[in-house]
Amino acid sequence: MTITSFNRGNLPQIRADIAAALKGIAETHGIQLSFGKITFHADNFRATVTGDVMPNTTPGTDTDVDLSSVIHGNVLPEHLRGRQFRVGGTLFTLSGVTARRRKYPFSGTGPQGGKYKFTFDQVQDGLI
Repeated sequence: MTITSFNRGNLPQIRADIAAALKGIAETHGIQLSFGKITFHADNFRATVTGDVMPNTTPGTDTDVDLSSVIHGNVLPEHLRGRQFRVGGTLFTLSGVTARRRKYPFSGTGPQGGKYKFTFDQVQDGLI
């Protein structure tokens, strides 16, 4: 299919094709790539691509959990739901993940029932 102009109808397919290509590149280089927002005119479009280094974990430790794959799935697996982690001396319970919140993808519940958002590093470093 040849595109003669960009519009809301053909951009989702372009986005899907680019995301599929980025997935292969990310796997080849061992990095995380995400495809962001697209702005377009009839004759061109612009998109953002963000690359992140995958976190380094030490195999064999009790807290060795691949949280990066959890973020992309947008669903917190049962084996992680309810896991506790410590941030700043306070104990929190892991309750969810939202992939579109790039800076604070994880949700947790505090000791008094309050709901909080956490970064990848906060959860990874504080898991008990």
